[in-house]
Amino acid sequence: MSPAERIRNPLLKSKIMSADAAAELIPPGANVGMSGFTGSGYPKQLPAALVKRVKRAQAAGEEFRIGLWTGASIAPELDGVLAEVHGVQMRLPYQSDPTVRKQINSGEMQYTEHDVQILVTEQGLADLRGLSPKQRARLIIEKCAHPDYRPALTEYYERALRESPGKHTPHLMNEALTWQETALRVMETTE
Repeated sequence: MSPAERIRNPLLKSKIMSADAAAELIPPGANVGMSGFTGSGYPKQLPAALVKRVKRAQAAGEEFRIGLWTGASIAPELDGVLAEVHGVQMRLPYQSDPTVRKQINSGEMQYTEHDVQILVTEQGLADLRGLSPKQRARLIIEKCAHPDYRPALTEYYERALRESPGKHTPHLMNEALTWQETALRVMETTE
């Protein structure tokens, strides 16, 4: 049974169109929501049609990027192909594609996780809106960490960047969970 045969409402049936026609309805800068649940739940033809539209705009010297929002993880044929043509300005809420990850880590693509946007401590305030995880970490250390801990945190962060290249959120897992123990030991020796 074709989609046109399954849809009985005349108004909804009149909305059926090709992927190319649907891609033409998406303006630059739009936030586009697409279904997602690995490769089984995302639209199969629209991403390729949107890639063609992005390429046409770029060939004409125009920037064409969208915000891409999905309900869950998707396959590379959606966010990956759009990232390859630099057609995504912001990706939410989940990503797993290597090209997307590389663009997030370089700061070319915006990405935010579901967490704090503004952090306030007795040391200062860090406005984290729109920042990549790497940018967020650096700003939190600079603005919100206690001055006594900034050098150690900065040193850890810089080593994590060097020793986990390409990672979305660099960590040294053998050390990441020991900060509390270290802080307790330091506190005991200073009392």
